[in-house]
Amino acid sequence: SGLSPNQSITRRLTASLVVAVLVVSAIAVTAMYAVISRNSGEALERKADETIAYLVGTLEIPVWQFDEDAVNTIAMAVSNDESIARLIIRGESGSVIYSREKEQGDDLTNRSAKIFHKGWNREELVGEVSVSLSKKVQKASNRQLLFFSTLIIFLILISVVVVTVVSIRTSLSKPLTSLNEIANRFASGRYDTAGQILPYVEFQSFGRALAEMAKKIEGQIRTIQQAETRYRSLIRKVQTAIVLHDGEGRLLDSNPLAQNQ
Repeated sequence: SGLSPNQSITRRLTASLVVAVLVVSAIAVTAMYAVISRNSGEALERKADETIAYLVGTLEIPVWQFDEDAVNTIAMAVSNDESIARLIIRGESGSVIYSREKEQGDDLTNRSAKIFHKGWNREELVGEVSVSLSKKVQKASNRQLLFFSTLIIFLILISVVVVTVVSIRTSLSKPLTSLNEIANRFASGRYDTAGQILPYVEFQSFGRALAEMAKKIEGQIRTIQQAETRYRSLIRKVQTAIVLHDGEGRLLDSNPLAQNQ
């Protein structure tokens, strides 16, 4: 069996439920974090594409006209976005018109594009723009989400444990009390289980087994009493003195003829 008689069913069921909740929660959080990380990564890629497309469209005229003030105004407005780690704008000759670098490293989403000015009958290359978006903001947001998700699961786990303990104790209280009463009746020689109703389907088969056991015990007791009655009637009718002793010589029984001698 491997079970200690001192084990608590409440603790055992609660521990099993806690383990199940932890396993399911860990799987759910891991899956959720993976999905969120993938979606946020795709969102950053889309933002990088949108940013480079916006820069190419808005910088076309200022770069073509060598309007550095307008280029700087547009570039500074874009650079104020906390996700923009680096922005470089070059003219047709490759000279840098604007450059701002807030973060270095390989953990960046990079985009670059040529800037063309569309004339009446041809497109003219006028410059180039490159932009890098940082993943730090995205990762910090993901970590924050993971923290709050774990905190919520922890609170749910505590609530589940409390509700489970209270529910199990409340649910098992009545059937266990009925079982204790039946056991006390059996111990005192009373085998009537009528009125001891065991609630819940799981206990009803056990209750029927106890009732059947009580009937068998009562039947065996009646059989023994009847046999004893026949035995006593028999030894009293025998015309020979009968005396019964136990192994230590103590008198157990005797018939009237032996008692008169």
